[in-house]
Amino acid sequence: MYEIEAVAKPECCPKCGVVGSQTAYGYKTRYIRDLPNSGMQVVLKLRARRYLCPSCGATYMQSYKTVDKTSMTPRLRTKIVSRVLRREPFTRIADDYGISDKTVRRAFDDWAKKHHSITMYSTPSVIGIDEAHIDKHFRLIITDPENKRLLDMLPNNKSETVYCYLRSLENPSAVRVATMDFAPLYAKAVKDIFPCATVVIDRFHVIQLVNKHMDAARKKLHDGGIVKKRLKRERTLFMANFEDLSPDAKHQLTAWFDIYPSLSRVYWAKEQFRKIYESESRVQAEILFQKWCDTVSSSIPEFSNLKKVLVRRKDDILSYFDYRYTNAYTESANNIIKTIKNQGHGYSFEVLRAICLMSVNHISEKAYLWSSQSSEDNFIESWQF
Repeated sequence: MYEIEAVAKPECCPKCGVVGSQTAYGYKTRYIRDLPNSGMQVVLKLRARRYLCPSCGATYMQSYKTVDKTSMTPRLRTKIVSRVLRREPFTRIADDYGISDKTVRRAFDDWAKKHHSITMYSTPSVIGIDEAHIDKHFRLIITDPENKRLLDMLPNNKSETVYCYLRSLENPSAVRVATMDFAPLYAKAVKDIFPCATVVIDRFHVIQLVNKHMDAARKKLHDGGIVKKRLKRERTLFMANFEDLSPDAKHQLTAWFDIYPSLSRVYWAKEQFRKIYESESRVQAEILFQKWCDTVSSSIPEFSNLKKVLVRRKDDILSYFDYRYTNAYTESANNIIKTIKNQGHGYSFEVLRAICLMSVNHISEKAYLWSSQSSEDNFIESWQF
């Protein structure tokens, strides 16, 4: 513990502003935590003086440039916020500085409220819409894929929440493209609110849906016993792209096709659909898409329900060939959010949202963290030990 006291006396009254000698009028002892020194926790014992103004008769506590009214120094608070933005758990930070996790949370909350404006962006030309499953709730995620920014995370993905947020964006005509999965709510909201926007269903979600239906067909072929177990173990083999398989894997896959011809048709239909995304233009993609639908209708009944879904969302799927945007960044942001949540061990939604908006966008590297306006040397020189 260090005992400290201000060297200089106030030159004027903060109440009336009259310059002149101020009369000492008692003191109050404060205990203020500071950054550790050589691994040891540091507490500053401040003899905070009270003064009496001879002019107006008001009493006041002396103010300090390097210590505010809280129980920690600004540089300690800066370090706490910096570590929170690096996604360290509150409990670990609290243990390192001998404070409670509530104090850590309060320090970050104060900083986040003060710097709320830095998380506000102008309406982007491309937005990504998705949801993250956190704490048994679907949280709406909005991103700017072009500039790789997390725009916001909302408590749920209900209709009123989606519409309310999208309507809050200024200049709706600026939005040209909205990438998303197959959720019809998101597509309807975008088309209702953004008159110039085109919905693009993420190509990876489309392929994922095709793979899901192919795997469902594989599961139906289980006939029990050894064959059932072997087919179960071969799931990864069937889900892989054919060109990515090793020669041995291709031979093994061919052996299964000899046993189950229907599975062969489903697998090659999946591969044929993937070829659509190799098209160089929308016209070429439409031709391959129609050809694939005709093939499914005539010889692959296992894909009949899938075909209905794809035909119904055909325009949104093929819009990819006009704009070539995906939801890859949005999915990446979702994974980061889930990682932050797992590391946090009990973040409330408000705290999680604030950390994600700052941390995912790498705001921790900016220069507007808490600042004491003084270097460490000036801090030491302003006190008498």
